[in-house]
Amino acid sequence: MPLNEKYCSPNCEQLALANQKKVQKSRKMLYVLFAVFILVWLFFMFRGQLGL
Repeated sequence: MPLNEKYCSPNCEQLALANQKKVQKSRKMLYVLFAVFILVWLFFMFRGQLGL
């Protein structure tokens, strides 16, 4: 494999890019789930103080 290339073949490059997209999607979903969890937790923490 030449030193100036990142991947051994176009097929490897496509697989790596697809895998990278899956990882980014999973990471976004994880961040969304954490945000929802924190918002729900804050709601339950402050609902007594707000009189809801």
